[in-house]
Amino acid sequence: MGRTKFWDAMNKTVKVVVPQIKPPYVNYANYSREYERSERYGPGIVWEILREMAESLNLTYDIRPLDCPDRHNSNTQDNWDCAFNKLMKGSADIIVGGSVMKGKSNRSDVTFPFFHQKSGILIRNAEFSNFVSMALFEAFSWEVWLGVVVSVFAAFAFLRIIHRTASALLDSNPRQSSAMDSFWVVFSIFTRQTVKSPFRLISSRILSATLFLTALFLMTSFSSSLVSMYGSLTQRQAFYTFRGLVEALQENRFKVVMDINSKAQAKMIQTRNHSLLGLLRHEVRVNKKVVYIDGIMNGVRLVQSKPGYALIGSMDVLDILAKVECNIVLLKDPVLTTYLTIPVRKTSPYKDYLNRRIPQLIQFGFIEKWTRDYTMALGAKNMRTDIMNRTVRVVVPQIKPPYVNQVEDSLKNDQVRSRPGIVWEILLEMARSLNLTYEVEPLDCPERHNSNTQDNWDCAFNKLSKGSAEIIVGGSVMRGKNNKSDVTFPFFHQKSGILIRSSEYSNFVSMALFEAFSREVWMAVIISIFIAFLFLRITHIISSSILEGNQRRYSVIDSFWIIFSIFTRQTFRGLLEALKDDRYKVVMDMNSRAQARMIQTKNYSLVSQLRYEIEVNKRVVYIDGIMNGVNLVQTQRGYALIASMDVLDILAKVDCNIVLLEEPILSTYLTIPVRKGSPYKDYLNRRIPQLMQHGFIEKWTRNYIMSLGAKSRKTCQKRNLWNLPLKQYRNIFLFLVFGLCTSMFLFICELLIRKYRSCFFF
Repeated sequence: MGRTKFWDAMNKTVKVVVPQIKPPYVNYANYSREYERSERYGPGIVWEILREMAESLNLTYDIRPLDCPDRHNSNTQDNWDCAFNKLMKGSADIIVGGSVMKGKSNRSDVTFPFFHQKSGILIRNAEFSNFVSMALFEAFSWEVWLGVVVSVFAAFAFLRIIHRTASALLDSNPRQSSAMDSFWVVFSIFTRQTVKSPFRLISSRILSATLFLTALFLMTSFSSSLVSMYGSLTQRQAFYTFRGLVEALQENRFKVVMDINSKAQAKMIQTRNHSLLGLLRHEVRVNKKVVYIDGIMNGVRLVQSKPGYALIGSMDVLDILAKVECNIVLLKDPVLTTYLTIPVRKTSPYKDYLNRRIPQLIQFGFIEKWTRDYTMALGAKNMRTDIMNRTVRVVVPQIKPPYVNQVEDSLKNDQVRSRPGIVWEILLEMARSLNLTYEVEPLDCPERHNSNTQDNWDCAFNKLSKGSAEIIVGGSVMRGKNNKSDVTFPFFHQKSGILIRSSEYSNFVSMALFEAFSREVWMAVIISIFIAFLFLRITHIISSSILEGNQRRYSVIDSFWIIFSIFTRQTFRGLLEALKDDRYKVVMDMNSRAQARMIQTKNYSLVSQLRYEIEVNKRVVYIDGIMNGVNLVQTQRGYALIASMDVLDILAKVDCNIVLLEEPILSTYLTIPVRKGSPYKDYLNRRIPQLMQHGFIEKWTRNYIMSLGAKSRKTCQKRNLWNLPLKQYRNIFLFLVFGLCTSMFLFICELLIRKYRSCFFF
């Protein structure tokens, strides 16, 4: 800006219009510092830029009303049209808002872009289904398949050598057998088909037995891999890229959803010459595969509720919504890139200043800072001032990771590997926002004698009811109303699980044979066996009587056994069965009475049976502390620990000697107990859902697991349930090599025995 022009722009009142409140660009209309302090967050990126210019040039902004006479049933786009008309007529100098940067216009001019915005695609979260079309290629790695092929041909060659040598040396009138016969015998054994072997040497029979056992081991592993693949849910999303959306539109499987207030975005799609955008424009304008909605949230709800819709909008806005809302996913591939600018009047003296100042603000990170400040301020909006800058008394009844890992609340503990725990993390976040200091009250209740953890909790609740403490630092099971305390929004969904020794896992799957298939499936299997048996029996009788009069006749048992051989190629309920058989006892923490009460009050049939075994048959052992229960399960057989599934999952991941059953018993919700009428309940009720939605609860749990794994010397190396490498099957092939060597040794022995006996057949 020239010096004369610079002075001409100073010390003036600038007329501006605000067409739309759209955070984080424009958070509210009043840009004053006083109003910002009352709102506790900034006015928005555009206002921050303009306010910085006002302070530099000593300007005052006059916010003009949008009183265009032609506005009827107006929406946001009408407001923008009215604002641009005011610029063109000279009744306003600047539009307070972010406008998509387009080509030259007669209505207004634009500044240097202050924000780089991408348009993204939001669709419903992926449908899940059992996807096993690649089972043949994923069950075994290619090395294992190569080993199988090599083993078949090696066994075929060895069997062929044995037969030809035996035919030449041992038999005076040997039975002729072709190479195809030898190969078919080996192949049939490997595929576990019923076949009558023409080879009667003991060495060949040893080889056949070895091949059969090798095939049995391989088939068992293959079946396990297939079961794992069937049980796993593979993600099958409609498409993953912008090109996939265009193809889905062309196939009439999807429609585009666009905000009716974002006409600039639609115009950008209509004017771009990119090939994919041209195809998208054709589907939108010509084939009418578009649905316009009023407001981005209405578009999100439409995408969530109905399949076949893809919402196109600002990628930054959609990214936030995808993290907060459920059942939607944002594609990584953007549609188009736009730049947001501040519209100004043609020949405005402030354009040059803004063009010079905005790049500086971007380079120094102010744009990003203002966006981040607004995001952080959302949680503190409408915060009560009477609960700030105070010392809050709290009590810690129990150290129970990952909820409470330590007694101290000092932020110094954040600098080390150990984290204070989920509840402390929530309270520390509240302390930073409200400038609080926590004073940990001692548990000095006079009625405590031979106390355990449950007594500590009772004492802590008494402190809440008496008003000597404000908050209990711990996770309490959410129950009905009580006179002692109040509870916050639940921060954790806790399931009770069953922990057992790894070596005893098979004791709890004895019902697998009866639970894997329903009765209808088993009935269909039996019917299929009999139908196949009848068909095979009829075809064999017909072929025996018509085709060959001297064919070997198979009995009914032979026919049935062939079919049966082909078909038979070879939980919590389990815990109840073990309890009833007096093979197991339940281990429970005597400090977790809430969990025991939940079992006593639940009417679910299996839980009722568990209650009967615990209360009537006394199949229960109470221990003081969950780690003592883990040690009992590790050292002695016949014990199953029931406790929080999340805690047991952490322990099972860092200790290979124990395993957590996948089936939970019952579900509870953990809350933070607070004093009746506590002013901090409302803040926690508002803040905890935000922390859960943004993944902080999961993050703190994951951090604790990682730190626990780093400390523990016992680390379990998890592996995939399928696609195991060759080294996992090495012993199977070594067993086959051992069988080949044994067969060779026996064959040599048979040749030596030939000197003393004419033959040695079985």
